[in-house]
Amino acid sequence: MLKCKKKKKKGSEAAGAEEKAQQAQEEKAQEEKEEKAQEEKAKEDGAALVEEKQEDGVQAAADECCVCLDAPRHFMFAPCGHRCACETCAKDVMRTTKECPMCRAVASKIFKGFL
Repeated sequence: MLKCKKKKKKGSEAAGAEEKAQQAQEEKAQEEKEEKAQEEKAKEDGAALVEEKQEDGVQAAADECCVCLDAPRHFMFAPCGHRCACETCAKDVMRTTKECPMCRAVASKIFKGFL
């Protein structure tokens, strides 16, 4: 009779271990699902910030020069690659500070960027 009880205990221990493993898998799956939902929300929030907004028929900051906030930004700074200034402002920056207006990295040249 003692052997039977031991076998039952081992069987119940194995079942308990299986339940714990299954519960751990379910928790991990739930955590992954929550992380994925958070990533999707972050992407949506980021996309909402990047989207061009139309106000009274005029495009907002998405295409404006970051220096004068008036002309379209078509010029890029090398080596950082930021396309952030209009031709006039880019040339002025290269004549004066030679720093990218976005990241303040030393700019070696400017060029027109086509997108």
